[in-house]
Amino acid sequence: MSRTEDKKFTGFRVFPTGIALVISEFTFWLLAALIVYSLQRIAPNVQWGQLDWWPLLLAIPASVVLFIWSYRIKSRWAQQLADDHLWPTSFPRWKPRLLGWKFVFWRLALASAVFGVMDLKVGARLREVKSEGVDIMLALDVSNSMEAEDLGMSRLQLGKRTIERLVSQLDGDRVGLVVFAGEAYVQCPITTDYGAVKLFLDQVTTGLIPVQGPSAVP
Repeated sequence: MSRTEDKKFTGFRVFPTGIALVISEFTFWLLAALIVYSLQRIAPNVQWGQLDWWPLLLAIPASVVLFIWSYRIKSRWAQQLADDHLWPTSFPRWKPRLLGWKFVFWRLALASAVFGVMDLKVGARLREVKSEGVDIMLALDVSNSMEAEDLGMSRLQLGKRTIERLVSQLDGDRVGLVVFAGEAYVQCPITTDYGAVKLFLDQVTTGLIPVQGPSAVP
């Protein structure tokens, strides 16, 4: 092996690698702090969804310390196996420098996972918005007389379809439903959830209220 090839093989460089990782770690946290600060200036509602998991952040710098320690141990083992100038021939596929780069990418993945677990949420500024609408309370007769058929369907079914069409045309208004016979009950409290109104409406039958009102001639 020539001297040129021997110079290209640097082997384990524990001290320079450790210094580079410490500097990169400091730079990472500085950039992270600047990003969070900038987000708070742009969107004041920045918050952590799972702030209780903050101790996981300690695993990031701890992984750097653990890697430097393991890197130093591997360097000692390698020196016990063979002299530095014999490593290229004894371990031709061994590239200690790549261990540092692999760790850098692994550490970035770890940091992303930790920040993902802590669930950083970026909101927007709160703004008061005025909306206009009306409150509508619909009353539906569920007495036995509603079983009479008009226009090919019962009066109850006709009333339910009419209410469905009315609710489908609403936009932002609140609506509720009251059923009555001999007595009256709130079937659906007043709400803007039109899907819930239709769901309660589907459950309306003439037997819903046992107390009937005065008999009526259809």
